[in-house]
Amino acid sequence: MLSLMEAIVVGLIQGMAEWLPVSSEGLVSLVLINVFGRSPGEAISLSIWLHGGTLAAATVYFRTELMRILPGIPPYFKALFMKEKKDPLIDFLAVATVISGAIGAPLLLYVSGLSSFSGSIMTGVIGILLIITGLLQRKAKNGLGGRHDPKFDDGVIAGVAQGLAALPGVSRSGFTISALLLRGYSASTAIELSFLMSIPAVMIAMVGIMATGSIEVDQGALVALLCAFVSGYITISLFLKLAAKIDFSTFCIALGLLSILAAGV
Repeated sequence: MLSLMEAIVVGLIQGMAEWLPVSSEGLVSLVLINVFGRSPGEAISLSIWLHGGTLAAATVYFRTELMRILPGIPPYFKALFMKEKKDPLIDFLAVATVISGAIGAPLLLYVSGLSSFSGSIMTGVIGILLIITGLLQRKAKNGLGGRHDPKFDDGVIAGVAQGLAALPGVSRSGFTISALLLRGYSASTAIELSFLMSIPAVMIAMVGIMATGSIEVDQGALVALLCAFVSGYITISLFLKLAAKIDFSTFCIALGLLSILAAGV
């Protein structure tokens, strides 16, 4: 069970870090392992659970976009079975969700059961993945374009990127936004698509975590979830603007190197 202080600290970290391409799962896991002494498996399960708070914040923030998408879902499935022309945005989100689930679910089950790994080993692994995230972001800066309309094949690529984010240290937003930038999307479109596709993926991950019993939904877990929602909703507008303007790759690489050094101490 999380203490009140632990719940508040990790909830605030999740709420602020989710909107930045720095792996909120990796940051929360590092804090839980190295500051609060949690096991790697417990830390990863808790970090995934906290995404429910920022999922709620993203749902409220993007409510206008969601209200535009939801009425189009029944016609989408009708067009799918009738082999008619489908809504490209829903098509993108559907394929991204399926692909990310197929890749992310096995990874999620694996990493949430890593009780046999020591905290230092997991800290080192997270550090390596943070460095990879930073390097991908640097590469993506060269791919900035002006595309706005989502395509089916882009959903496949973005889905793969999102599925890999089940690994702690791999930034979901960093990987998906970078993948979309490399496909020629504008920064604003890449950010919006990234967070829209996160909503169904995080919902599925939350159901999976609760179904497998990897998380104990107690008072501490609920307080942490609430803190993630409140801090996430307060900071989302500002941090999404920062993410579009500031290069966070150096931060990822530096934090990754520090994590690797800490793992070897």
